Amino acid sequence: YLARVECPVLLMYGERGSDYQNFEKPGLATAKRARSVHIPNGGSFAHQDNPQATAKVIVDFLAEKEG
Repeated sequence: YLARVECPVLLMYGERGSDYQNFEKPGLATAKRARSVHIPNGGSFAHQDNPQATAKVIVDFLAEKEG
C-alpha cells in the first residue's frame, strides 16, 4: 500500500540495523514522496537505541514545509 500514500513519507533506519536496511531501496522506489534517514548509533530499534536523535529526525520532518 505504500505506493498509494500521497503525503510525504519518512523512512528511518538505524545505521547499525542492517537487516531492516534491506527495505530502504524498495521503500524509496515505491513511495511517491519518500525520504530516508539513518539514525546514528542506532540498531534495528533505533528509537530505543538513540531516542534523542530519532525524536529530532521526526520533529524536523514534521516541521518541514512543502515548497
